[in-house]
Order: sequence, then structure tokens, then C-alpha cells
Amino acid sequence: MGLRRRIAWVAGAMGLAAAVCTARLAWEAWTSRPPAPGSSLRFARVTYHTRTERVMTIGGSVAHGWKDSEHLGFLRRAFIELTNHTPTAYQYIDRTIIGANGTQLDTMYKGKYETWLNTDKPQIVVIAWGLLNDARPKTPMDQFLLHLRNEVNEALAHHAVVFIVTPPVTRASYTQYPTAQQAYVDAEVKFVQDLNDPNVYVFDVFDQMKDYLTRTHQTYEPYMGDGWHPNTAGHVLAGRILYQNLIQTFGTQPIVFQTPQTGGQAPGTPGGTPAGATGGNTAGTQGGTGAGTPCTPAPAGTPAPSAPAAGGTTPAGVPGARAAGQGGSPSRRVMP
Repeated sequence: MGLRRRIAWVAGAMGLAAAVCTARLAWEAWTSRPPAPGSSLRFARVTYHTRTERVMTIGGSVAHGWKDSEHLGFLRRAFIELTNHTPTAYQYIDRTIIGANGTQLDTMYKGKYETWLNTDKPQIVVIAWGLLNDARPKTPMDQFLLHLRNEVNEALAHHAVVFIVTPPVTRASYTQYPTAQQAYVDAEVKFVQDLNDPNVYVFDVFDQMKDYLTRTHQTYEPYMGDGWHPNTAGHVLAGRILYQNLIQTFGTQPIVFQTPQTGGQAPGTPGGTPAGATGGNTAGTQGGTGAGTPCTPAPAGTPAPSAPAAGGTTPAGVPGARAAGQGGSPSRRVMP
């Protein structure tokens, strides 16, 4: 073999080795990322959109994105991903009220909610209360469900698809209110299952996130911003869970309201609120911006959740995934 051919052969072998090494490093970097619980579905990033849908979110400080350094929050992050990977652009409208709960929205802020529905004209209404603002004042369960039903009915009356999204876990989920918060989560899931309306879905981020931390032998600490709010990594993880649930449920198709069949009572007939119904903590401050903002990609460098720590321990008393049949599918969402 001539000198030139030997040099060419060595150069080719080195190039192949470098390519293999690069591919291996890329694969290891990808597989080291925490998997989205329940699914590994991914779609190519789209470069154009064929339609736009408005998403109006109601909730408290966690839904607003407190302690997320990118000021996005887990809900907005999920719809950013949905916009990036489907032909539909989701215009996100933040109508959260810091410190409030569902009872206050249905009583103190009832006029605001009706105005938002009329002016924003959302195709999707996301109801995402943190539930700690119910756990602390011990909102009676029948009152909690009454106001939740009223919020759902008003959205349905405006022909909006309704998503009830349970919150990410926080330190208080394991320490201050482990039983009370879980009870409100379970009540929301059962409410949607009993309602059996094709335009109402529940996405149980709370139990999926708890299950993920248990399966990966992590504590909640790396994902906490303070006692009541997740940090950026917590919002990223919860947003990824919700995004995967949405993709599993709707694929890349648009999310549209299903017109009820003729005959019988149409879904979404508003129900009355008893006079003087109260509850919850003191009046919250409105945190929403009002104007709809398109879900553009997150800024470069947005941190992803940390990889599962080798040899990590599971906090004592952290429950695992619920058995099949207890609240539906693993994501505990209700399929129409």
C-alpha cells in the first residue's frame, strides 16, 4: 500500500471513529434526559401552522408560573411544545389570579370570568388551581365541586373545550397538606369521570409527577422553588408531562369542541351558585396579563430537569403509581 493510500486510509478511519464518538455522545446526552412519564412520543418541529387556537388559563400562582426563572410556567411550556410540534399555533392567554382559588373565582371574581370568556373567546379553557389555597382554609368538598362545576359549565356554554389540570407537586404536597391536597386532586379526577362529557378532560400532572419522582428514586427537593411552588426544573418537568398527555390524547390534530347531539340537555348548561357561598383564603391579586401571547419557543438555555441521581433515595411515604382501574389510564385523563 502506497504512502498516500495509507494516509487516506488512516484519515478515513479517524473520521469514522470521530463520527461514531459524536453519535455516541449525542445518544448518551439524549438518553440521560429524564423521560416524559408515560410516553416517549416526539414529533418533528413544524415550520408553519395551518390554524390558531386561543387557550385561556385560570388558576393561581403555580399556574401563573411563580419561581420559574423564564417566567413561563408549566402550562405555557406545554402549549409552547404543542405549538412547536403540531400544525396548530396556540395563543396563550393568562387569566390567573395570584392567591385565589376556584371558590373565589366563582363568587368574588365571577364577573371577571364571564367577561374574559366573552372577550377572549377561547377555544380551550384550562382550569388549573394549585389546590393548596383550598387545603389551607379547608374548603368543604361539596362547595369545591360546586364552584368547579360552575366554571366548567360556563366554559362549555361558550363552546370551549375544558382541560382540568392538577398541579405539580410541591414541598407542601409531602409535608403540610399531603392528605388534603390529594383529596382535592382525586375529587377533580372523579368529577370529570362522572361528568363523562366529550368536551371535558382531566390531566393528572400531580400523581404522574409523584410517580416519576418515585420511579427515578428522587426527592422533590431539586424541583422546589419554595414550600408552595416548583422551581424552573419543576415547571419544565410538569410541562413535559402535560405535553405528553396532550399528544397522547389528541396527536397532532387540532383540539375542537364537539357539538352535542340533538335531544336532551346540552352539556354546559350553567348551574346556579347558592347566595352567599364563600370559602378560600383572602382575596388574591390578579396575575394574568390579559392580552394573548403566542406560544413561541422557549429561550435557548432553558434548563431541563436534572437527570435521576444514581443511588438516590425515595422519600419515606411517597406513594407510587395508582393501580390500573383507579382513576382511568396511567395519566388519569378521561378520553371522550
